[in-house]
Amino acid sequence: MDNLLLNDFTIEHRKQKGVVPINSIVKSANFYLNDDKPCDDENSPCPSFFKNSCKRDTFIVKVNTPVTIINIESFFNSFKITGSRCDYILYDASKIVLADLTCTMDYYLYPHTRDGEIVQGKRIKARNQIEHTLEVLCAVKSINDYISKKRQKVGILAYKVKDETLFQNVPIQIDKTLAIWLNMEKEIETRNISFPMPYGFKFEMVKHPDVYQW
Repeated sequence: MDNLLLNDFTIEHRKQKGVVPINSIVKSANFYLNDDKPCDDENSPCPSFFKNSCKRDTFIVKVNTPVTIINIESFFNSFKITGSRCDYILYDASKIVLADLTCTMDYYLYPHTRDGEIVQGKRIKARNQIEHTLEVLCAVKSINDYISKKRQKVGILAYKVKDETLFQNVPIQIDKTLAIWLNMEKEIETRNISFPMPYGFKFEMVKHPDVYQW
């Protein structure tokens, strides 16, 4: 996969092959991943006292075979690719996972209100990010062929739920009518999430501290 990205994908996007670096690593023992960007962002709503005590172990993975991890978001950022994307690709000889990571409050995982409007939750947003990443990757025929041969293809939202008692301005009470609409939106979103993903992928959610068995 690394070589396909460094060569075929890079040429497809009109850059000389091998000139765009790729951030990848192979893990043969259990490991964990996180998304550093929101943790390190000074404008992040996450309080410093929470950041300082957080292990940043959003996605814990147990492996019994070498697994390659690619920071696909970082790689995509080197190209003029529009739209959202997930955080990581993980793969071995027979399996590939596209993972999006988040650390949030439970309220924001589901449809919720923002400035008086109902907006989608992180669950469906993560699924959309994974699907868009797949669309970009599989537009390159050799990558499409490579992914199609994997026996297991999974899109994962790995998430950590913050302790809401540590935060201020957490929504506590919601108008009954609005609550009904939010529940309806949650049911619709849940049904949509249950549908198969493109390219033979299935969607899963892994909640910290649950361990994902590779």
